[in-house]
Amino acid sequence: MKLAFLALALLLGGQLSYGQQNYFTIEGKLAKKTAYKYIYLNYESTEAFKQDSSLIKNGAFYFKGFPVYGTHASIQLKNTGTADPDDGNQFDFMIEPANIKIHVDGNFNESRIDGSQINNDFHELKRVLKPAELARTKWYERYDQFKMTANPDSNEVNKFSIEYQKKQRVPFFNTLAYVSIST
Repeated sequence: MKLAFLALALLLGGQLSYGQQNYFTIEGKLAKKTAYKYIYLNYESTEAFKQDSSLIKNGAFYFKGFPVYGTHASIQLKNTGTADPDDGNQFDFMIEPANIKIHVDGNFNESRIDGSQINNDFHELKRVLKPAELARTKWYERYDQFKMTANPDSNEVNKFSIEYQKKQRVPFFNTLAYVSIST
């Protein structure tokens, strides 16, 4: 009798561990017709960095893989080489073992993700950090404009240098470089 219970417990324990999903699926849909034939997914898999491709058929695409949990990923439309994120053909997100749905209604920067808690959290983080990201962007724009017009020997260069060094000590100032506000 004890042996029967032990066998049943082992069998059920194996079924429970088998049922845990350790892979992701991405089902995507492009609302607008595109001239691109393939879409590319870049992410860190359990083996190494990976770039996967999917044929776009009637605006739909599909990916499946084994990610490192909570890693950065990007989807790109491109012909060759690396896509330019500023041209609207790249979308950054977080990837985890889940069934993810991506809806692209316009350009990729306006994409919507369903089925992924980590992306819900990432989206909320980007929303909270958006004011700080805008301040950071404005500061760099001001600095770049100044560098183009300033005399390298002026006191203003020193002022910007001191201000930059202070900002580098602020943890979120450096973190914002990683957290894009593309969605």
